Formats: sequence, C-alpha cells, structure tokens
Amino acid sequence: SPREIRQGEEVAWYADGDTVVRSEQNPNVGYAYDRVFAPTTTTRQVYDVAAQHVVSGAMEGIYGTIFAYGVTSSGKT
Repeated sequence: SPREIRQGEEVAWYADGDTVVRSEQNPNVGYAYDRVFAPTTTTRQVYDVAAQHVVSGAMEGIYGTIFAYGVTSSGKT
C-alpha cells in the first residue's frame, strides 16, 4: 500500500506466475493457490479472472460465493 511504502516497509512475498507466491527472504518457500495477482493488477483484471463467471451465474439464478482473503486494507473490496 502507499502507506507501507512511505513507512519504508518491504515486500515480504511476491507472485511467481499466476498460482504461486514466494518469500522474498527465502525463495525456496512458496505457496500455491488457484490464482494469485501481482500488486499492479487492476480491479477489473481480478474481476474478469476470478469473479465474472460467478456473478454471471448469480444473475441467472445460480447461487455463488466469492471469498476474498487478505490483510486489512489490502484491496479486497
């Protein structure tokens, strides 16, 4: 976040491709997810990849849930 950058905070994890995040301190440590997004990813890109099909289904009467996980102020909204 801009606040963290102003405070001199460093990035602890980075996206390694579309499905893995790795530790800056130890690149051998990584976690795999269905999809990860880099800090430069726009809200529209996240929506198109991760939510659009769920929203379209809901508009047709199919139940859907989108679960966003992340720390406070990380842009989940």
